[in-house]
Amino acid sequence: MSQTTSAKTITVHHVEVRTHLPAAEVHRRLLATLPRLDPKLVDMLSRGDVQAVEKQRRDGPPLWLFEVRDMGALLAVEKQGARVVYQYEIGNPLTAESMVRYRSAAGLYAPLRVVLYEEPGGSVFAFDRPFDLFGQFGDPRVTQVGQELDRELEAALRKAID
Repeated sequence: MSQTTSAKTITVHHVEVRTHLPAAEVHRRLLATLPRLDPKLVDMLSRGDVQAVEKQRRDGPPLWLFEVRDMGALLAVEKQGARVVYQYEIGNPLTAESMVRYRSAAGLYAPLRVVLYEEPGGSVFAFDRPFDLFGQFGDPRVTQVGQELDRELEAALRKAID
C-alpha cells in the first residue's frame, strides 16, 4: 500500500472584533443571539428530507451554536481564572452540507471556531476569516459560501457586542 502526503501554504486573515464590554457580558449576549443547534437538522439531512431542508434553509437562522467550551477554566490551575476565555463552534449543518458536497475537505472548517477573551479595557472575539478558509479549495461554489459566512458570522458577533 503506497501513501502520499501533500501540503500547500494558504493565506488566512485573522480577525479580531473588540468591545469595551466585559467578556462575561459578551458571552451572555452571544448565547442569547445564537440558537443552540437543533438535532433535527442533522436528522433531516441524513433522512434526505429535501422539503424540510429547503424550508429550513429559507426560514431558519443562518447560524447555530454547536458547542461552547469554557477554556478559562483551564487557566485556573495557573491562577489566571480572571481572564475569561470561551471557545465557540458556530455554523449551520445545511451550510456545511452545501460545501462538503463539492469539497469534502471543507468539513475541516465547519463549524467555525471563535474565541472570546478578556483584555484590559474590554474583550475580543477572534476568528479566522471563513472566506480564506473555504477559498483555499478553489471551488467558486464553496468560496461563495465562505463569503456569506464572513457576513453572517460578523453580524452575529456584532449583535452580541452592540
